[in-house]
Amino acid sequence: MDFLTPIDLEATSGRIAQRLRAAIASGQLAHGTQLVETELCGMFNVSRGPLREALQRLVQEGLLRSVRNRGIFVESFDLDDVRDIYVTRAALEGAAARIIFRRGDNRRAGDRLLRLVDTGALPDDFVPGIEFPGHDFRFHQLIVHDARSKRLVRIHQTLLIETTMCVETLQATPPDVSHFREAHLAIAEAFRSGAVDSLATMLARHLDETEGLLSSGG
Repeated sequence: MDFLTPIDLEATSGRIAQRLRAAIASGQLAHGTQLVETELCGMFNVSRGPLREALQRLVQEGLLRSVRNRGIFVESFDLDDVRDIYVTRAALEGAAARIIFRRGDNRRAGDRLLRLVDTGALPDDFVPGIEFPGHDFRFHQLIVHDARSKRLVRIHQTLLIETTMCVETLQATPPDVSHFREAHLAIAEAFRSGAVDSLATMLARHLDETEGLLSSGG
């Protein structure tokens, strides 16, 4: 598995945490998997200190769960978690959109989103922390990225990882989001036209639809 390649001895706990996040997001570490410190130390070629710090960081983020006298496990989610994740995403992405409008970058952001919808390619200056699969994730990543808030980006990355974990927990296959092209086009056009009053509502409605597909099994 890709995430199990050794890490340089001088690597920080942050790099270890990012490797583990990527493994969780990709499904290489499935929900419910127990993480064994001795095994991970050997695989990453690191001591227990930075590994434990990395694990604790992911516990605080909600991606791992620490069970007393048992160990640390990859978190699992239920339907209540799904709804909570999407409500939080709607609030966060709406906040990112307001930042973009307030800065006067909404037309540029809309153009970038339209190019993504048309070509599937992210802009050259987009450097995600984790490569998420699927056009829908990339579309929402780009909205938050263009707000240029490192805190929003960091929190949003965790929410997208949790979304992928929900798909893995609740469904054998991801929901069909191929018909979201129209919703994405409408959101992009709202950025370009300056329709700030309706954009947050459009984003919330779109995310609510996505949550409904996931909760109902696609």
